[in-house]
Amino acid sequence: MDVCHILLGRLWNFDKGVMHDGKNNIYKLYKDGINHTLLPLQEEVTSKSSDSKALLLSRKEFFVWMEDNEVIFYLICKPKVILTSTFVTNFPFYIQYMLNDYSDIIVDGFPNELPLVKNISHHIELILGASLSNNFSYKMAPQENEEIKNQVHEMLDKELIREILSPCVVPTVLSHKKDGGWHMCTNSIGLNKITIRYKFPLPHIYDLLDCFSSASCFYKIDLNSGYHHIKIREGDEWKTTFKTNDGLYEWLFMPFGLSNVPNTFMRLMNEVFKEFIGDFVIVYLDDILVYSQSK
Repeated sequence: MDVCHILLGRLWNFDKGVMHDGKNNIYKLYKDGINHTLLPLQEEVTSKSSDSKALLLSRKEFFVWMEDNEVIFYLICKPKVILTSTFVTNFPFYIQYMLNDYSDIIVDGFPNELPLVKNISHHIELILGASLSNNFSYKMAPQENEEIKNQVHEMLDKELIREILSPCVVPTVLSHKKDGGWHMCTNSIGLNKITIRYKFPLPHIYDLLDCFSSASCFYKIDLNSGYHHIKIREGDEWKTTFKTNDGLYEWLFMPFGLSNVPNTFMRLMNEVFKEFIGDFVIVYLDDILVYSQSK
């Protein structure tokens, strides 16, 4: 008797008057004048030699085994990969190896230095004759002022901002981050009202979807602080001046909240990926999607 031969249910036991010996796993029933006993399947016991030893092969013997056998499985041990980034530990191993090779360009927060001078920088053209923005500072709690002071000093140490006197000033605000921290922002609404708007075409979503219609593997890259890797055009830095309780500071790279920022960033992405866009990469602002038909 094997489980794959018959299924015994309670109704069948009731109809046939079956007696079940649970200890020995035996069923007894009476049918057509004959007493039947269903016995459990006897498992075959295979004895293994207790003195078996691991089989070690030399290189020559291994190749002989490969010629004599149709299928051979072998295990290759590699050293454990030490990942320098905290967000890649949940990826498959082949992805972790790849990300570990490029760990030097994976950073958290602001870059530690100004980006290299590229042929694309953020321009701020003001409307002729317009009044320059000079808004009042917002009232903040002491702990908020202390947080702004710490972030300003951090960016000063990295030479991402610098002190200046400027007739065009915007106030500073704090916004909550997902991890519970604070992100310092500048309210550039007044500056944006007097900035000339430039147009640059953003890709249409349906055109992007058509590019990877036959792909089956996808990997998405979301640039961290991507906007902060573009410098302000030389001579336009004073237009980005923001105020704190300790003084005035100007941005040396492109901050959030300015007009034409998405257009400038999209121009840079198209310039960097122009050889690959539509082949295995699509870009929409700071979101990069790599696609392929196989791993």
